[in-house]
Amino acid sequence: MTEARDANVRLLRQVYEGLESRSAGAIAGALHTDVELHVNGTSALNGTYVGRDAVVAWYERLLDDLEPGFRVPPHDVLVHDASLVVAPAGAVRAGEAQRGVDIYHFADGLISEIWITPWV
Repeated sequence: MTEARDANVRLLRQVYEGLESRSAGAIAGALHTDVELHVNGTSALNGTYVGRDAVVAWYERLLDDLEPGFRVPPHDVLVHDASLVVAPAGAVRAGEAQRGVDIYHFADGLISEIWITPWV
C-alpha cells in the first residue's frame, strides 16, 4: 500500500475505535474542517451534515443511541489513495448485525466526505 492509503486506513480505524469506545473526540480528530456527512436510510439521523461541528454532533447523537457493548466487527475495505469503500461485516447493536456500505473520501490528510448507506 502507498503511504496515503496507509494513512487513510489509520483514519478509518480511528473513527471505528472512537465508535467502540464512545469517543466523539477521537472521531473529530480524523475529520477535515469542511467535512460532509451523507446518511441514507430511514432513521432520525438521516440527512446531510456539513462541517466538523455538525458531523461531530451527529456522531454524538449516534453514540448516545448505541447500546453498551456496541462493536464494529471486521469488514472488507477497498482502499485507494483518495477514498475507501467499507463493507462492514455488520455493526452489532441490540444483538443484531446491521449491514451497509460506507464510503470515505480524503483531503489534506483527513476525512473530507462520508457516505453511510445501511442495507434495508
